[in-house]
Amino acid sequence: MAMYALTKEPNDIRPLETDEFSAALSLAWEVFSEYEAPVYSAEGTEEFRKCLNDEAYLSGIEFYGAFENEKLIGVVGIRGEAKHICFFFVIGQKRANIIGKAVPCGAIM
Repeated sequence: MAMYALTKEPNDIRPLETDEFSAALSLAWEVFSEYEAPVYSAEGTEEFRKCLNDEAYLSGIEFYGAFENEKLIGVVGIRGEAKHICFFFVIGQKRANIIGKAVPCGAIM
């Protein structure tokens, strides 16, 4: 089993404020469009785009951001009580960095 994590070093990781959600959703769309959309069907890509604009869907998600020099470079969204990760996006040039990576289970507890 693999887990994925926004790691703490050397970046600032924190819950996003409501006024930062737009930037987080833009980052998610940018990364999705570049890395995920090419392997999705047109319908799947459109469904993802719709969810980024669906206030009811987004209302139950806790968003956390990774910042580098106060610039948002990664976002993770966790859905409610189930603690299900429903968004995990890191800008391209940071993907191979320690911002988002697979970690052994229990390593982030």
